[in-house]
Amino acid sequence: MFKGGLKVLKCEDIMEREVGKYRELDPLTSLEVGERGTIVFIRGGKAAVQRLMDMGLTQGTQVEILASAPFHGPIELRVRGTALAIGRGLASKILVRVISRQREGG
Repeated sequence: MFKGGLKVLKCEDIMEREVGKYRELDPLTSLEVGERGTIVFIRGGKAAVQRLMDMGLTQGTQVEILASAPFHGPIELRVRGTALAIGRGLASKILVRVISRQREGG
């Protein structure tokens, strides 16, 4: 099914068809402050996916982690030049290909 120019498939269908292709992806919640990634896939129901797409979080979009609240609070992101905050539950549904990782030790 197509929705807003993006093909929407069930997560299970994609994983069965292209298992190896998505092994190198990380959930957005795994990125640290200052790290960047490109959105490859958003898993979830229609409402969750639509909500994220409405916020500009679409396939191919670069995101940067600006801040992470303690105690599993929301994550602040830079998306298309705009800062926004989303809860960790929603952020965990966004799979990204990491562009830059922070180096350990500085």
